[in-house]
Amino acid sequence: MRNFLDIEAPVIDRFGGEAGLEARLTKPKAAEQIQSIPNSQWLSAASRAVFQAGFSWKVVEKKWPGIENIFHGFDLSFCRYLPEEVLDDLMHQEGMIKHWTKTRSIPRNADFFGSCLISTAVWEAIFPAGIQLII
Repeated sequence: MRNFLDIEAPVIDRFGGEAGLEARLTKPKAAEQIQSIPNSQWLSAASRAVFQAGFSWKVVEKKWPGIENIFHGFDLSFCRYLPEEVLDDLMHQEGMIKHWTKTRSIPRNADFFGSCLISTAVWEAIFPAGIQLII
């Protein structure tokens, strides 16, 4: 396995030094910014990644506003308990990418995000001071 420094050195050179590379790196968001992202946006981003996997990103990009509309803005309450018959109907709407496995991932991911929200709410109810209380 190559040493990381052997990989990093040509990248630093490519961007004109460490400052040039640092300027190109994505900066992480603050916790408050992350917490303010609506749940529907997380589900939309996860679903978009699923649809982009092994598929033309340009097609997904072009169709995504329509897909968000079909799934009611990826509202967790709407997406979480969609029965397969409804999913099949949604998949055949105009503008939808007709891929059954990818479409079925939407309610499953909505259920995952919903479960995370419940777990977080329970955690905060039990430990209002947060994780620092335990550490």
